[in-house]
Amino acid sequence: MKELSKVIEVDPEKCINCHACIAACPVKFCNDGSGDYVTVNQNLCIGCGSCIIACTHDARKGVDDFHKWMDSIQANEKMIAISAPAIASNFPSTYTHIHGWLQSLGVEDFFDVGFGAELTVKSYLEYIKSQKPQTVIAQPCPAIVSYIELYRKELIPYLAPADSPMLHAIKMVREYYPEYKNHKVLVLSPCLAKRREFDATGLGDYNVTYASLLEHLKRENINPLNFPQVSFTVDRAERAVAFSSPGGLQQTVERENPEAASRTRKIEGPEIVYEYLDKLPEMIEKDFSPLLIDCLNCEMGCNGGPGTLNQNKSPDEIEFHIEQRNKEMQERYLKRNMFRSKAAARRKINRDINKYWKEGLYTRIYLDRTENDVIEQPTKSEFQELYQQMRKYSEKDFLNCRACGYGSCEKMAVAIFNNLNQPENCFHYAHASRIEMTNMIFDSIQDSTERLSAAIQRLSEANANNDDEMVSIQKIAEISRGMRASIEDGLGYIKNTINSMDSIRSNNDTTAERTNVLHDHIKKIGDIVSIISSITDQTKIIAFNAELEASSAGENSRNFEIVAAEIRRLANSTGDSTKQIKDQIQEIQRSSKELAKSKEEEQNSISRGTENANNLQEVFSRLSDYSAETDQKIDTWMQTQIDSFQQTLEELKGISRQMDEFRGKDTH
Repeated sequence: MKELSKVIEVDPEKCINCHACIAACPVKFCNDGSGDYVTVNQNLCIGCGSCIIACTHDARKGVDDFHKWMDSIQANEKMIAISAPAIASNFPSTYTHIHGWLQSLGVEDFFDVGFGAELTVKSYLEYIKSQKPQTVIAQPCPAIVSYIELYRKELIPYLAPADSPMLHAIKMVREYYPEYKNHKVLVLSPCLAKRREFDATGLGDYNVTYASLLEHLKRENINPLNFPQVSFTVDRAERAVAFSSPGGLQQTVERENPEAASRTRKIEGPEIVYEYLDKLPEMIEKDFSPLLIDCLNCEMGCNGGPGTLNQNKSPDEIEFHIEQRNKEMQERYLKRNMFRSKAAARRKINRDINKYWKEGLYTRIYLDRTENDVIEQPTKSEFQELYQQMRKYSEKDFLNCRACGYGSCEKMAVAIFNNLNQPENCFHYAHASRIEMTNMIFDSIQDSTERLSAAIQRLSEANANNDDEMVSIQKIAEISRGMRASIEDGLGYIKNTINSMDSIRSNNDTTAERTNVLHDHIKKIGDIVSIISSITDQTKIIAFNAELEASSAGENSRNFEIVAAEIRRLANSTGDSTKQIKDQIQEIQRSSKELAKSKEEEQNSISRGTENANNLQEVFSRLSDYSAETDQKIDTWMQTQIDSFQQTLEELKGISRQMDEFRGKDTH
């Protein structure tokens, strides 16, 4: 594969994959539209620039050598410039000032491609005269040369074996201006594809388009009128200055060979010229072809090339400036002859041309680049499979609508087969998908309408007949109301429990208080018993003393002794009883303390139970409020749903009718 220079650049952020570039492209398959944006295979691109003009999103731009040239200027490399004739339509009143600005940058001299066109016509006519070819395809346009080399190799023998006007101008300088033999050549050009021509021939260093030049002047705020006018060194072109216009070649040939001019076909424009070239082999075989084909890629010729400023201008405005210069150059030759004879002027231009023309100097050979064309053609069965993917099932599905950009369903299938596109980008595919989606939506709406209608009907019947199957909503409401009643009953029980707890707590408080009083009384009894015990002890002592006195008194004291003994016995008995009472009182006090402690614990438990009951009451109160609110919401919701169902049903019926109408229209 022979690599070709990049002349088209794509901005993926701006490209929306609309395929306008593919539609404008004469060769289609150099574009890959299978992804999110369309990319370019430079080895299949002919560099015509049609896609740049067609792109309304500014996603494509041309690639020239402007920045490389500026680097060369900064490096102070020796340089000359040649200007294509289209400069007169792009900078009609300032192009000589442009030369002055370039001169200030270090460009030493300037040459006119218009004179190179004069030399080109000489080369063509000499070839026709000597070789008598059946057909000669003019080759000033590098896009057309690339097309033939890549896609129509059978036409290579018919390409004029001579250089383009631009290469004629460069070779002329190299041959006749030895002082510039090693200078770099800046080409001021309307064409992006000229880079390909320079690569193929090794001539021409920097292809700088008029568009890049103007962009730089604006960006740097440079006014060319601030620089002096600088004319061409070889300013001897006549009508060939119109070579950039459609038919410019034919006009120049007519001056030298009217017969050849009468057998010249003028044809231009990407929508016409490539289809013409596709049919040309058949026309040559049938001997229908013209002698000379004056062909250009761009509709307005080189004046409207992708590297110009003229895409949005009227052809009248463009041609006005070209024709003005054409007349000026013709009048210049007439003025050089004192008799102002056209014949004498023609002889003068021929002398100037012959001075710079040499046989064999301007010969051009071409390359067979068809190995770059890696596009594979599907077999018949593969085509059928591709069409199935594109949802093309019958003859009516082959719309050839051009929406995909390829112009035919067959070419779109070829692109898909080569992974350069996808079925989703086919208009019919989208159309068929839309119909399928419409039918699916229609069926879904129909089904929804029927189910909704049946649901409303059953809901209405359930409301009237209390249908067990269809009264779930009413049951929910009934359950909610029953739950609310249970909650209210539970709330009542809780209130009663709280009241009982409060009563128990009150009684418990009273009992605890009385227990404390009893404990105090028992304590006082203990104190009394202690006093009795003390008296008993004293009585025992008195009885003991009485017994001693009685024993010393003799018989007279017998009765007193008996009394003393009884007192003693009574004291002992009282002591024993007092001890038992004291033990009982202590036991009662211990039990009283335990009862008081138990009452305290019971009181704490009652308090906790009361607190829990209060909390439970609060919870049940909230449940009761929520249940009441739920009842209301359920009732409201039921009515709202019924109303909504009715409204939705009516809307769905309306949509269903519209879908019926839409589907009826969409299938026609």
